Amino acid sequence: MKQKIKVGGMALSNGVMMRSSHFIAIAIRTPYGIRVFSRPLKSLKLRYKFLGFPFIRGFVILIEVILLAFSSYRLASKIRKKPKLKLKEKIKSASNLFWSIFYLLLIVGIFQLISLKIYEVEIFRKVPILFNLSTSFLLIVFFFTLILIFFQTPQNVKLFSYHGAEHKVINAYEKDSLLESHSVKNFSRLHPRCGSILAALTLFLSSFFLIFLPQNLFFPIYFLFVILIFSLSFSFSFELILVMLKFKDSLIGKIFFLPLLGFQALFTREPTSDQIKVAIAALKEVLKREELLTKGGKNGKRD
Repeated sequence: MKQKIKVGGMALSNGVMMRSSHFIAIAIRTPYGIRVFSRPLKSLKLRYKFLGFPFIRGFVILIEVILLAFSSYRLASKIRKKPKLKLKEKIKSASNLFWSIFYLLLIVGIFQLISLKIYEVEIFRKVPILFNLSTSFLLIVFFFTLILIFFQTPQNVKLFSYHGAEHKVINAYEKDSLLESHSVKNFSRLHPRCGSILAALTLFLSSFFLIFLPQNLFFPIYFLFVILIFSLSFSFSFELILVMLKFKDSLIGKIFFLPLLGFQALFTREPTSDQIKVAIAALKEVLKREELLTKGGKNGKRD
């Protein structure tokens, strides 16, 4: 049986990016059809072996993903040139930005007000861990509130649909299914090997460890401890997910990933057939270039 190439992806505003160890491919839906661009990609982990060590590789991949996101969005915007906005559309866009900032500040203000009210209760002052527990719970609640408010705009729903398309295509590929839209659409839009899973686990772990952080620390020291907790939580979450992926089909694996996939469901939507075709085009380009590389080709350059 032919060995599967490990692939990952990312949803774009009007397309999908797929990547393997050696290549990146971007497929964009334009008024003239699907346009596909690809280029070689060499991970820092392949260049410098020590960057692939446990508890280091997670941060390396995070940096690479951020850089890839910027370059992919920049290329996608160049491919799909947007028409200049009319005055009415500019006013509407500015208004949406204003209200988004307003609601963000309002939620932050409410969170701060509730935290202060909680601290006024005598038992919370005497038992700091109870105060930390309540504020950590509030942090999670307000985080989900932010998701429900800011991430349900039509533009983000479209992005989440491409996210769902990316996952469906990868699921289909890993199950040896035909890479055609009518076949791919039957697969799940959720996938355990995704950045949203890592973000969710990091959020919950860091919230748990913040419970034990003393409140009477000097603010700069407190801030440094918060950064340290988030960093360690991220690193540990990355390594834990790598281990649990090996058991994802077992009972313990299903229990572990169930709440995390529930979190991921907030960031994915059922895609259309056209969106699935875009994700398929990106994946096929990556697989083609990997095959050419295996055969000793010249990377199948297609830009």
